[in-house]
Amino acid sequence: MLSILKRRLLVNNITDIIKTYFKNFETLTKSENWNEIVSQGMTALKAAQESGRMQDQARICAQLASTTFYQGNYSQALEYANQCYV
Repeated sequence: MLSILKRRLLVNNITDIIKTYFKNFETLTKSENWNEIVSQGMTALKAAQESGRMQDQARICAQLASTTFYQGNYSQALEYANQCYV
């Protein structure tokens, strides 16, 4: 029983991390807070990867690719772009 409870808490935590990132993305973009987008995005990407949420992973990678490209970090942008289709 405890194992089921722990799993539910983990799933809820992962979902919260990803939802929070998507919610914050628009606000952070409008305020041009690119470093915070990358920071939160990397955390959300890890959560999406670990939980097998492929659609979220692709969307986060696309957003990170766009953000890092905008920052002029082209090699990092390419790495994120390549992950969109994995």
